[in-house]
Amino acid sequence: MVSLEIPVQFKLMTKAFYSSVVIIALFFLPAAQVQGAYVFDTNFTKNANIQTNLIAQFPTGLWVTTNAFATPFEILTNGTGQNFYNAYTPLTNNVSIPAVSRVYTLMNAYNPEGAPLATVEFKGDHGADQTFTLYGGVDIRDFYQGTFVNSINDTTTENAFEVFDVQGAGGTGNVNNGDTGNYVVDEQLYTLAPVFLTQHLSSIIISGMGYGTPIVLGITAQVAAPVIAGVTQSANTLTLQVSGGETNLTYITLTSTNVTMPVAQWLPMATNSPAANGNFSITLTNVINPVTPKQFFTVEMQ
Repeated sequence: MVSLEIPVQFKLMTKAFYSSVVIIALFFLPAAQVQGAYVFDTNFTKNANIQTNLIAQFPTGLWVTTNAFATPFEILTNGTGQNFYNAYTPLTNNVSIPAVSRVYTLMNAYNPEGAPLATVEFKGDHGADQTFTLYGGVDIRDFYQGTFVNSINDTTTENAFEVFDVQGAGGTGNVNNGDTGNYVVDEQLYTLAPVFLTQHLSSIIISGMGYGTPIVLGITAQVAAPVIAGVTQSANTLTLQVSGGETNLTYITLTSTNVTMPVAQWLPMATNSPAANGNFSITLTNVINPVTPKQFFTVEMQ
């Protein structure tokens, strides 16, 4: 499991006090992704290769969808050369991801019908349990645009990748001798119940229902992690602009003069709850000490 978590530091030289303030943002993402941090689930079972058994042109490695979700995925190949799962047998993947608000999948199907095709179940480590049903022609469709259902709802499922008039694995399961036509990979959004914000997501279970075979290419979880998006200073007062919080959570600002100290030992400065858009500001008065060479600040979920 690889996480797109990039520490970032903002340094402000305070001329009046000749000291340095360092703001440590727990997660930093491009502006389009400032709704929390993403965690890639790359350890699920894989039994086939996308570029050989689905679509030769599909990218590997870190990749961001170009739809409205703009979700990053990491497409990793295992030691036997496999990088996706395609079977009716349930796919059960154990994870441990805290405070998950949303999950995204890259999923299509073989031979889908206009009926319930798969369930996607999420379980928390303290009893949270939520299941979504994917319907053929609504939430999930054929990866090859042939005679099976080929529509999606364009709301909770959006197209993530498509190529036109190419030879793929349609009809044969091999891109070297399959049908020529249009091929797609779609992305599904699952908004989890608020109870998951207080637990660790512990397992993701994807099960076929008999009306087509689900194909799983990628899974990404979005966690309720704040992003320090801006910093302003006036004399010895510091104001932090924070984005990407969850409205039903409380966040605490911590400070320390030693960045290597465990966060549990940092001093609390303030608590805040985000507005409806997930943003909030923190004003810290009298925090800049002229005799302190460096001060460190961070924001985390309380």
